[in-house]
Amino acid sequence: MHSQSSQKNWNPRLEIRSQAAVDKCDSEKMKYKACAAGLAIRLFLILWGHFQDNYLTVQYTDVDYIVFTDASRYVTQGQSPYLRPTYRYTPLLAWILTPNIFLNANFGKILFSVVDLVNGLIIYGNVQSRFNPSVAFKSLCLWLFNPITLVVSTRGNAESLIILSVLLTLYFHHRLSYFACGISLGLAVHLKLYPIIYSVVFYTSISPSATLFQSLKPNLGRVKLVCGFCLSLVTASSVSYYFYGWPFLHETYLYHLTRQDVRHNFSPYFYLLYLHSELDTAPLVSLASFLPQLLIVLILSWRYRSRADLSLALFVLTFGFVTFNKVVTSQYFLWYLSLLPLCIPELHFSNTKRVAMGLAWLISQGLWLLCAYRLEFLGHNVMLHVWVASLLFFAVNVYILTQVLQVKNNRRDKPKVL
Repeated sequence: MHSQSSQKNWNPRLEIRSQAAVDKCDSEKMKYKACAAGLAIRLFLILWGHFQDNYLTVQYTDVDYIVFTDASRYVTQGQSPYLRPTYRYTPLLAWILTPNIFLNANFGKILFSVVDLVNGLIIYGNVQSRFNPSVAFKSLCLWLFNPITLVVSTRGNAESLIILSVLLTLYFHHRLSYFACGISLGLAVHLKLYPIIYSVVFYTSISPSATLFQSLKPNLGRVKLVCGFCLSLVTASSVSYYFYGWPFLHETYLYHLTRQDVRHNFSPYFYLLYLHSELDTAPLVSLASFLPQLLIVLILSWRYRSRADLSLALFVLTFGFVTFNKVVTSQYFLWYLSLLPLCIPELHFSNTKRVAMGLAWLISQGLWLLCAYRLEFLGHNVMLHVWVASLLFFAVNVYILTQVLQVKNNRRDKPKVL
């Protein structure tokens, strides 16, 4: 009788829910363990960096971090951070890093590492809301333990702050908090100009439509987004201009529009700019390099305007933008690597193809680094080799981009009118 009663009271739905709750609880525990491990690795790398800077020939600390610290020193003395040559960032960064001067020189590295963890938690929450905790945990690990993520932040590069503002923009957009979304996007653009490429996608994905007119027509959500964006960007820029005037405008914004970086970098453009550096055509070549990026941004923004595709849209936009940029450095890779964990569950590649593309990306990058090391540290005359390696890396990136676009096309989903 007791056995029959137990069977009668057994509810498979309750058991499934109970198991789901257990899985969620286990996933939460694993999430925080992963964050603790990620923080421990970063702290170790910061300590290792201190040792390497003092005892080895090749420095671990990024030269940008030294620039940040010098600018912060000027700020603590009541002077302009732009007295430091090559400081071409918002003064907010110099203000934030003033503890580098009066507290500890590694404060900024620790801050950027902690922000890495916050970014990971945002990524986890985003993926969990659309998939299951297991997929979210894999996405979290993909971000936290990515070698590029680990190295860039612990070397003292501030990209994690920009990435945080971009992820918050996406977070608020998913929650339909369009004014807060605009505030975050405006701050992101103030910190670094490149997030401006997301504006069209965020705007048109609010009530997406098949027609151009309806996609651009203002509505309440779009007005909130634009107002928040303008308020944030104008306020941050006005405060910065109030304190530092023209040097702020030139170094933070205008310089990047006319920048002619002829030093070797991952972009094939560097050699072209190098050859034209002493010619009158240099400014024209520099400006012309923006045209492919502009076309990519406009075309992909229209193609990926559906809210369902928003994470994938940001990834594709960023990947294409960085690939065709005239200056490409390792920290730029974080711009799209931070978005990859959000959309990788939607990229239905076979494991073999994922490994093959990943290896191609890493090997082509490694070949470039080898050539650059020979040029920079050994003094070998291999400038042409560096350019050829840049072309190879560019070709691999274009191939990966086409494969991602093909996956999207194969899904054949159309934007839904909300």
